[in-house]
Amino acid sequence: MRCTVQASLALHPERVLVATGQVGKEPYICVWDSYTVQTVSILKDVHTHGIACLAFDLEGQCLVSVGLDSKNTICVWDWRRGKVLAAAPGHTDRIFDISWDLYQPNKLVSCGVKHIK
Repeated sequence: MRCTVQASLALHPERVLVATGQVGKEPYICVWDSYTVQTVSILKDVHTHGIACLAFDLEGQCLVSVGLDSKNTICVWDWRRGKVLAAAPGHTDRIFDISWDLYQPNKLVSCGVKHIK
């Protein structure tokens, strides 16, 4: 599977792996090696319409994604296994960016239209 038409991008903490998210009817997230340009993992079958933003946690073990669906669905992935660890609706208004909280590693911070949460 080739990665095409990216909407979002996140750099792994070790600065070699990159995650990119697509826009489209059946979007997926592609984690790939920036040196070899080889796909490492494909994350799919959760988001619809596209992936608005992505972020690796500080250790690089988990990846969070935000969908472009009407609920701005937030998913936490075990990206190596291609499994969703948790999913929940996001803010009611569009989310532009998401990040892991530096001081509380199990919490997320998102920002977008009319909110910082």
